Amino acid sequence: MTDCPLFTEEDLRERPDTIGGARRDSRVGWPRRLRNLPGQAPGKQAYVETMREVYHDEIAAFNTTYGTSFDYFRALAAAENWRPETEHSNIAETRDNTAFLLKVVDAYYRTTRDALRRHDPNHLLFGDKINANTDTLDTVLEVTSRHTDVVFYQMHARYEVQRPGLDRWSTRVDLPFINGDSAFTTVTKHMPRPDGPIADNLEQRADWTEEFMREAFARPEFVGWHYCGLIDADIRVGRKQDRQHSGLLDGFGQSYPRLEKVIKDSADELYDIALSGTSS
Repeated sequence: MTDCPLFTEEDLRERPDTIGGARRDSRVGWPRRLRNLPGQAPGKQAYVETMREVYHDEIAAFNTTYGTSFDYFRALAAAENWRPETEHSNIAETRDNTAFLLKVVDAYYRTTRDALRRHDPNHLLFGDKINANTDTLDTVLEVTSRHTDVVFYQMHARYEVQRPGLDRWSTRVDLPFINGDSAFTTVTKHMPRPDGPIADNLEQRADWTEEFMREAFARPEFVGWHYCGLIDADIRVGRKQDRQHSGLLDGFGQSYPRLEKVIKDSADELYDIALSGTSS
């Protein structure tokens, strides 16, 4: 549905590895956006109702968390733009945002699923490509998986880094997993700051690629990998001055022979790998 939507506070935090360099005013998130709407907005009403549940209808406890002086929860409902920023050191506030976020995501996924299935009962639902390089997949997995047919995540990391997450997530939900965006990269003259885990050289990059294919696909729940990047996008591409992107082919469309070979060989053996179950 969306490529790595910004869900959690960690997603929203200004990060040096933000792909696309999203503007600060666009990194707001559902809890912060909806809690500041006017009282008649359904999202604001849902936020207030969630806070009443979290604080057991005790406005004084809510005021203690936020340093506010509302007399009643209906006063919170009427307050527009009352808290435009999140105080990240306030653990109760981030807890509240997460509690509300899960309700928002559940409504978003349920609405989308029902709309699609109304017209196509057999529609295969992937949901969003959820960022697993932050805390997002751990946060929303049990909600999104109620409405999807697969777990569709993005994580740029070697297999040994992804493995603990896959071990953890696969015990929480009984669904197949697809990494929808992952690749490895190297620094070159025209690619001084590439996205993704950086190998020392092309040989190591190919080794990491083969390792991931052979280890991940040996897992019973892992069924797909979308390799991120077909063609090198280096600093000679105008929009790639800050961050570059390694592909399966160089900038002139020529393949990297060693990388091409390990991908083809692993793909040819994919069913044997899947049946071997040798992942450790």
